Amino acid sequence: TVTDAHLVLGRLRPGKSPGGTLDLNLQAATDAIRTHVAEPLGMSVPDAAAGIIELTEQHLLSAVEHISIERGHSPRRFSLVAAGGAGPMHGAAIGAGLGCHQVYVPRDAGALCAIGMLHADIRQDFTKVLVGSLDDLPNEVVLAGFADLESRALDTMQTEGFAEDAVHLRHELELHHPGQMWSIRVRLSAGAFDPATVRAAFEVEYERLYGHVQNDGTVMVASLRLIASASPAVQARPRTITEVTNEDLAPSEQRAVWFPNDGWVDAAVFDGDQLHPGERITGPALIEELTTTVVVRPGDELVVDPTGNFMISLAPSDRSIIAAPGVDAARSSEGLDPVILALMQNRLDQITRHM
Repeated sequence: TVTDAHLVLGRLRPGKSPGGTLDLNLQAATDAIRTHVAEPLGMSVPDAAAGIIELTEQHLLSAVEHISIERGHSPRRFSLVAAGGAGPMHGAAIGAGLGCHQVYVPRDAGALCAIGMLHADIRQDFTKVLVGSLDDLPNEVVLAGFADLESRALDTMQTEGFAEDAVHLRHELELHHPGQMWSIRVRLSAGAFDPATVRAAFEVEYERLYGHVQNDGTVMVASLRLIASASPAVQARPRTITEVTNEDLAPSEQRAVWFPNDGWVDAAVFDGDQLHPGERITGPALIEELTTTVVVRPGDELVVDPTGNFMISLAPSDRSIIAAPGVDAARSSEGLDPVILALMQNRLDQITRHM
């Protein structure tokens, strides 16, 4: 598994996990990778473990690329948020592969999904099929359709325990050109339907997604959509952290850790509880938290922000995730590396899916 690979490469501490719920066995992880990956592929155990990490990060990178590009956004314009128990272990590598300059790691990354579930708005979506040309649909037909959706939405939210004045309603039209496979959502003001305004908003979004517009092209309505939402009673409490800079900050240990392109290096390992706002750490380093481990690559810099979370500034580099892990020139001349072949096949598969 990916956990076994991290353990073999020094990124996870053998023994009991911080919460005491897991016992990570380095020897068992080494034996598993040797038996199931390294020996069948004719590789060393460290190279096999590195290959597992490389393939995992390539899949993660492709997934983020696909989601972002599909919505018309370039990932390099954003900071990547690395959440989940494993996210901070891969965040810096994925961010660098995407061209991002920074990676943001919440202190409670391993519990972020649960925290988000507790604080997220309650939401219900309602749709009504309404087919016709944007310019030909009568105003009263569109407004009557939304009135029906509003009635259904308020009844549903009332059963969820929300009064009418606590419910926020968002009105949208799903639009497309004739023959276009996917519809584009355009938001409307409540109780207002102006075809000219809707067309202008549609064309702005269409150009953002596809890079051009069809001037005076026919715009079809596919359906009406209403989104009803309300905030739960649970309110997020701001984290209160005393800003204390520890001038004597020292790692709890030094550990040999594997990094792409750098191989095995001595990395400083810090206890996350000892890091306070304003403190800086330059990689290679590991930050061990209760719910996750943060990997800081060589040359990257981690800063603890005022809320106690971590911001990683990525070192400028033109190196990609698809660098051969642990494969030197002499070995490359002996034959094709199976990890590189798998990485290239995955990359070509992703390209064909976007064509």
